[in-house]
Amino acid sequence: MRIGIFTETYIPNTDGVVTSILSFQHELEKRGHDVYVFAPGKENADGLTTFWYKSTGMKEYPEFPIAVYPSIGRSRSLKLVKEKGIEIIHIQSPGLIGYRGVRTAKKLRLPAVITYHTSLTELAGYLPPVKKFPKLDGPMRPLIWRASAWFFYQCEAVIAPSEAIKNEILENCGKWVKKIFVVPTGVNIQRFSGATGKEVREKHGLGKKKVILHVGRVVREKRIETIISAAPYVLKYAPDAMFLIVGKGPAMAEYKRLVEQKGLSESFIFTGYVPDEDLPKYYAAADAFAIASDIETQGLVVLEAMAAGRPVAAANARALPEFVKEGENGALFKPRNPRSCAGAIVRVLKNSKQLRKNAKKTALNYSREKCADRLMAVYKWAIAHKAAKRKKVRSKPNAVIGAISAILHR
Repeated sequence: MRIGIFTETYIPNTDGVVTSILSFQHELEKRGHDVYVFAPGKENADGLTTFWYKSTGMKEYPEFPIAVYPSIGRSRSLKLVKEKGIEIIHIQSPGLIGYRGVRTAKKLRLPAVITYHTSLTELAGYLPPVKKFPKLDGPMRPLIWRASAWFFYQCEAVIAPSEAIKNEILENCGKWVKKIFVVPTGVNIQRFSGATGKEVREKHGLGKKKVILHVGRVVREKRIETIISAAPYVLKYAPDAMFLIVGKGPAMAEYKRLVEQKGLSESFIFTGYVPDEDLPKYYAAADAFAIASDIETQGLVVLEAMAAGRPVAAANARALPEFVKEGENGALFKPRNPRSCAGAIVRVLKNSKQLRKNAKKTALNYSREKCADRLMAVYKWAIAHKAAKRKKVRSKPNAVIGAISAILHR
């Protein structure tokens, strides 16, 4: 099968959408499928399997370019999709690249599906105009859902990464969704379960201390301040505990200042960017994983931690409780509540042995192979559904011609 991925973000970015694309791309290509990616870049450029469109970045998020230039014109996309013989278009989120994917699919009468990776309504509050005028946040949300609904309606099917997001989509855009499937992004079990954390512990001087890990972009929407504010309560249980914040982002300086203000500098390490190949070592070095974000549509880092056998303390919000089960493979806490967060972290540290076994079992249900099977089933359904629609459309004029012919020959 030849698949066209239209995305608003791609390498060298390291966000969840990119991780999802690369995970599925690797597995599909391993099975002999051809995957072509259409993504924003610095200049228009055609590679063997990746096609870049000239874009510009936002001041606050320069790493996320927006393809606003006329060079992204539909004619180029049409030409490339036809040349490569693409059979299905997979849009990764509503946006300008996604719009070109929709228009190209319509023009060439190809099936299109869309994955709703990001909770766009929740991110609205972090956009520069809304931060400047907070009253815009309320009115923006229905507008974002309306724009998303347009994309959903243009596609044969919508893909949600979790049941929670599926329900959210149906609640807000149900009448515009023709078909919806749940397909989580899979995790490379072997990669994350086979690492050792010795090197990381030596590098950061962690010794035998209890290590609480957070992996992700360092941005306000990840609510890392909840973990920072929870630290003093955790330190009462484990005085030498260390919090390892892995990742980079625009809120790094802000969170470092908060740590200093709270007198926690000796208990926090901000590693900055960590190469992807080294991430399994960081999971292996941890005793527990903590995630405070309340906007996760899946939270792939949770499954990565579990694949490494690490229990998870997670905010009881959106998709996270779908994967994290209290007392089974981790603990849940009230979103934006430091005391509750600290309680969850302490619970997973106390019951680490049994939780680790169950965490690994949970991750096995979301292996890269199993999730790719689910995605391929969606692709096959969409292609068959589109073919059936085309056949039905063709049969209508034939029926009319037949009726006219019968009348003429009476």
